[in-house]
Amino acid sequence: MLDELAEFSALTLADPAAAFCSITLIQRKKPVTVASTIVNALRLDETQYSAGEGPCLTAIREQAIIHVPDLNCERRWPDYTAAALGEGVESSLSIPLLLEGEAEAGLNMYSTRSHGFTGEDIDMVEAYAYYASKALRLAVRISQLAEAKTNLAAALESRTTIDLATGAIMAENRCSQRLP
Repeated sequence: MLDELAEFSALTLADPAAAFCSITLIQRKKPVTVASTIVNALRLDETQYSAGEGPCLTAIREQAIIHVPDLNCERRWPDYTAAALGEGVESSLSIPLLLEGEAEAGLNMYSTRSHGFTGEDIDMVEAYAYYASKALRLAVRISQLAEAKTNLAAALESRTTIDLATGAIMAENRCSQRLP
């Protein structure tokens, strides 16, 4: 579902011949790319994560749209800028996605042209981000519920093992579970 959301974002919000997209999710202070349209977007996201800075991470931290119209003129994130230009990216647009709870997220748009995102694209992204946030919020919630279910199953399995061991010890020592 998230890959389709990224693909839809790239096709809807920019010239599909020149743009690609990814979605970053931060949980427990660890960023991860949960969807991307092509591997270039994933590599650029990972460059930001390893450097600890970049337009997407800045957008998420500041809860603001970060538009970089020409990466050739950008000086804030040297590692990211060098990697982006190496991937053929000349402009980027990063939008925070509003989630509830401990998770944070951002939508990352990359263009192979400088000034690849128009004012109209940016306006459309602002409106679109609301709906993308809802879809991502649902995916995060489903993931959290699945993780909780797995943790509960592991706890129950551990409890059964502990009860069996306790029973074996009690039988061997002819004692009860009661504390003195």
